Amino acid sequence: MQEAIESLVIPRRVAEYFDYYRPLPEPSTITSTSPYSRLKDIFSAVSCICIVGYSFGAWGGRLDDTESFELLTDLLRWEPKPVLVVNPAPHCLVALLEAAIKRKTVYALCCKWNILARFIMSGCFLRAWQMSPGSTEFITRAYLSFEDNKSGESEVTGGAHAHRACLR
Repeated sequence: MQEAIESLVIPRRVAEYFDYYRPLPEPSTITSTSPYSRLKDIFSAVSCICIVGYSFGAWGGRLDDTESFELLTDLLRWEPKPVLVVNPAPHCLVALLEAAIKRKTVYALCCKWNILARFIMSGCFLRAWQMSPGSTEFITRAYLSFEDNKSGESEVTGGAHAHRACLR
């Protein structure tokens, strides 16, 4: 087993053979770029924040994208808003954000973004919402049913089976 795991580790010299570059921490000037300026400009008009499949470059107990994290947490401290973290394992990021903003307004949705996207694009989310006037429990059950049903594959093709899977 250990041998198999070691074979998955990318050796440092791999860049000599392929156009591969390891991720690097973001530059300290990144928050002065256009997308970040836009975020600062519109932040007061935003009602909530949803972070989908992003962990601020978290690995090995640290963040690579500290500038982005600091900007977002500064904005959230100045203008508090609820935050939803959508990720297969969101709890570490939720705890990190809550500690940084000193509020318990960060929520976790344990799911894979590609399946969630299919759930939304197939119309299942809309049907669940319409049937449940905002019941998070009902919508969660509909999503879990969708996820269990071969990761939503049949919903993409349509049909009565797909409709039943959306509304179980």
